[in-house]
Amino acid sequence: METKVELMGRYSNQGWRVDRLSRLTSLQPASAVACAEPRTSGQQQRRLSKGDVALLVKAYRSGSSVKTLAAEIQIHRTTVMNHLERAGELRRPNVRAWTDEQVAQAAGLYQDGASLLTVGKQFNVSANTIQHELMKTGVVIRPRRGR
Repeated sequence: METKVELMGRYSNQGWRVDRLSRLTSLQPASAVACAEPRTSGQQQRRLSKGDVALLVKAYRSGSSVKTLAAEIQIHRTTVMNHLERAGELRRPNVRAWTDEQVAQAAGLYQDGASLLTVGKQFNVSANTIQHELMKTGVVIRPRRGR
């Protein structure tokens, strides 16, 4: 059995730890080079000031669309909608962009044999938009090719 002095010496004489720690602190970590340069992410964070939000609300009230505002300010459209909501601004209802005359023209082209895609390209909208507008007016949609 060890004596109390040997046992106490084993736990109280920690000089070797001090030496090791001093050597470790003098070494430069391998990741120090990577930490020295700031990290850049692919997404840039942008905070709008209260004045910017006020201008955003004013532009929205004057008729600008959420999509247009998002592109101008370079933020996501849901962020624009969140700012408008926090500012107490009510969202405008979706306005039907198609006039009855345009729908009638699209229906005529489609019934003459043009595809939804072709009609959509002529009106600068997607085939799904054409299909949706035609179905609302009661036009029967042909089955897709190969079905």
